[in-house]
Amino acid sequence: CYMNSLLQQLYLIPEFRQGLLEATDKSDNKSDSVLYQLQYLMACLQEGVLKYHDTSAFCQSYKVGGKSVNTSQQMDAWEFFNTLLDKLEHQLKGTDKEKLIRDIFSGNLSNQLIGTQGCEHKKEREEPFYTIS
Repeated sequence: CYMNSLLQQLYLIPEFRQGLLEATDKSDNKSDSVLYQLQYLMACLQEGVLKYHDTSAFCQSYKVGGKSVNTSQQMDAWEFFNTLLDKLEHQLKGTDKEKLIRDIFSGNLSNQLIGTQGCEHKKEREEPFYTIS
């Protein structure tokens, strides 16, 4: 449920879907490649005649602790989203779509410390983020 919901939301982001479909997957074993399986899923949804797609192959490729994800075990959607982005970012490293995840899902958070009671000190620090929790 959490996985399908998130995959549907990601599919509905045109820049993400198109960037993913244009990416080169350098994996030797496509059945274990999260990038390839997600590309295949997105392509089937975009170009296929059916309005759904069986996510079994994607679930088999998505490993947690070296084992395929247990789809009957509930996972936090936020946790799944973050680990998925990490996996995709790792697989996209060294390709022309290396910055895809950062360009679409990241931002900068600015922390400011401003002095009070006559103190005019200011300190600002920016931190990159993907999600706000």
